[in-house]
Amino acid sequence: MGHTCQEDRIEKIASPRQTERRTILPPTKVVHLVEDMGVGGLERNLALIVENLDRQQFDVSVWCLEEGGAIADELREKGVDVRVLDLPTYHRPGNVVKLARLLRREKVQILHTHEYFANTMGRLAAVLAGTPRRFAHIQNSHWRPAERKGRHYLIDRILSRTCDRVIACSEMARRYQIEVERIHPDRVVMVPNCADARIFDPSVAHPGIRREFGFKDSEILIASVARLTEVKGHQFLLDAAVPIFEAFPACRILIVGDGPERPYLERQARALALEDRIHFLGTRQDIPNILASIDLFVQPTLVREGLPLAITEAMASGKPVVATDVGGVSEAVRHGETGILVPPGDAEALAEGILSLLGDPEQRHGLAAAGRRLCLEQFSIETVIKKIEALYAGEGADAGMGEGR
Repeated sequence: MGHTCQEDRIEKIASPRQTERRTILPPTKVVHLVEDMGVGGLERNLALIVENLDRQQFDVSVWCLEEGGAIADELREKGVDVRVLDLPTYHRPGNVVKLARLLRREKVQILHTHEYFANTMGRLAAVLAGTPRRFAHIQNSHWRPAERKGRHYLIDRILSRTCDRVIACSEMARRYQIEVERIHPDRVVMVPNCADARIFDPSVAHPGIRREFGFKDSEILIASVARLTEVKGHQFLLDAAVPIFEAFPACRILIVGDGPERPYLERQARALALEDRIHFLGTRQDIPNILASIDLFVQPTLVREGLPLAITEAMASGKPVVATDVGGVSEAVRHGETGILVPPGDAEALAEGILSLLGDPEQRHGLAAAGRRLCLEQFSIETVIKKIEALYAGEGADAGMGEGR
């Protein structure tokens, strides 16, 4: 009995000290390492994570290895510490050493890297620096043979052993890491890309785009938001536009984004005599307003999608989605339930999918409502931040796994 009372007294004495120690501990220093912060799904997803992490628990910075970009500028305006390191290659060992010294000097406790270049250089430097916690984030569901050589798989496999977890943006991307990259299953977790439903709110009307371009309220607006590269498949959307406009003359297609394929796509639109009905909006900072103004969202990607952020944002905006069945897209766009899936690289099938929804407003609205519900349940920023913070806290793989281990 006496022993128990003594333990109780010790507990009462110790607890206030423990509470005081917890309150005076500084936030954990977290660095997100990325090649650059230009406009893209990876960068927007990274920004969402950085902006929403608990600042009382985490002191967060973004380090760009090569250059900054538009999203880097946005983060700086919001008070986030963003640095450009000018370390454009890991083939120079001195660059890895410089990064390691910086990690050590800044007393970084958690290094969270994004995509192959930053994942490789960051993990090498973190080993040299002795950075305690390391996470490598993967956005792709697979790589084409021309993009990866055997040494890349070997490097990833070896470096996976140096980090706490490999974070995959979809279950498809997670399986690829396990089955093709041969990363041990216990090291790979699934944390999906997310959307901030507070920003993408279908109950808020945004007439700005229609007013800006002079579109009538009666006109149907179809939009695709992506970087204009060959793999995004915009050329098939333009081919699909011909039968779409024949069936629905009061229709416009908005191509949002920029990239190396833009000149080719603009020539294709002129060749099809559709340049007055297909609008290239370029890079835009008002994506929530654009999505709020449209009637249908299309993602015609050809290959290699993890889980496109643009799709989760369209779903959060309460818009019906027609997308190609590649990578992890089907984890969000469930055919006939939250959207329509079509084969990649098939303009005829893409046109049929779009026309099926344009001709059936009831189905269109039903898919849109179901898509938003799914987004709120599985792809919300709150859900993702909870998983990321649990991983940072070392609470185990289950916090971020999704299906299976």
